[in-house]
Parts: sequence; C-alpha cells; structure tokens
Amino acid sequence: ITCLIVKDGEEHRFIHKSVQEYYAAYFIKNKPDIIAERIYKGIFSTQALYKWDHELDFLNEIDTYRFRKYGVLPAISSYLGINEKDLPNVRPEQLQVAVLKRIRDGFVFLNRGADDMLTKTVVTHYLPTLFRESVSPLYSIDYSPIFEAAMAGSIQSSPWQPSGLDVKIGVILDSKLLSREISGAALEIASNLINLAKECLAQITIEEQDQIALTPLLE
Repeated sequence: ITCLIVKDGEEHRFIHKSVQEYYAAYFIKNKPDIIAERIYKGIFSTQALYKWDHELDFLNEIDTYRFRKYGVLPAISSYLGINEKDLPNVRPEQLQVAVLKRIRDGFVFLNRGADDMLTKTVVTHYLPTLFRESVSPLYSIDYSPIFEAAMAGSIQSSPWQPSGLDVKIGVILDSKLLSREISGAALEIASNLINLAKECLAQITIEEQDQIALTPLLE
C-alpha cells in the first residue's frame, strides 16, 4: 500500500534516492559475516568512500556491531598505522605526525564570490561518517591568508578557474602560514579517532559477551 517505486517514462525509479540507499544497506545487513566483512573492507578501502556516506549512515544504525568491527575499527587502525588492540593505550600526541602525513595529501578548494565572501571545501582521505565538513577541525580554519598568497603567486596552487582554485595542504604546511592551525587540527583528529576506537571496542566487547552468554540458551 506504500508506493516506493514510480514509473518515469520507460524506467521505474525509487521515489527518493534515500530509499535506494536504505535497501543497499539492508542488503549488506542480511549477508552472513564472511561476506559482510569483505563488503565493509572493500567500502572502507576505496578512494571513493564518500559515495557510500548515506549507506554507511544507515548501516551504523541497522548493522552497528559489524559496521564498527569490520568497517570503522580497521579503517581507524589503517589510517593511524597502529594495531587495533593498541588504540586504547596510545596518546594523541604520539599519532599527530601520522595524521599530518595523511593530511598533507589532501587539498583546500577556495573561491571568493561576488560578495567577497571566501568559501572553502576541504578534501582529505577521511572516514566518511566521522568527519563531515561542518565538524572537521580542518574545515574551521581561516584560509584567507592562503587564498591571498595563492592569488599573489607566492605559494603554488592550481591555475585559477571560474569556480576557484585549490591548494595542497602539504604546500600550506611547507609555506608555514597555517602550520600551527593545521597541526592543532591533526592533534584533534587523532584524539577523536582514539576516542571513537575506544567506544567501538567497548561496544563490540559487550556485544560479543552477550552473544557468548546467549549461546547455551539458544542451543
């Protein structure tokens, strides 16, 4: 009685993209562990991870245990270059350099509109559901000095286009213009990832203990 599919010319489509995204997540949720683990590993290792943002949001709700065990924890471990079991015992300061190395490969896209307002988009290899642009510490930095330096040609950037220009974060760090701000963001990112890893490990442990306790009853 609920119409989720409508006819569009010769094609049938979901009434909204979110319906398609939910069923993609539901498909993964209903796969056995051995297949789900491979799917999560594939999604979290792809360079186009952002394309799965909405599906991962659904999976975080409907397949929380496996989402964290097979997706989030291995991704954090890989991102920081540290074993999963060691994550609760490491300090953010110890991982700041590792995060900075990751950050260097990203870039900041800058554009100044007709109203003279500077807009920015930060693109890095982040875990999709952990660092939205609106909450990433890198996104809150004032990049005006970088924009001015790029326009003046004192630091390297992409050629100016009508849509703006981009500057590699590695270039920004080498320029020393915002090294303190970006280093501080790296420390905050390391701290956030460690805290998330601890939360995931604690919840996974509780889930597995519950499964062990229920096994005799199910048998």
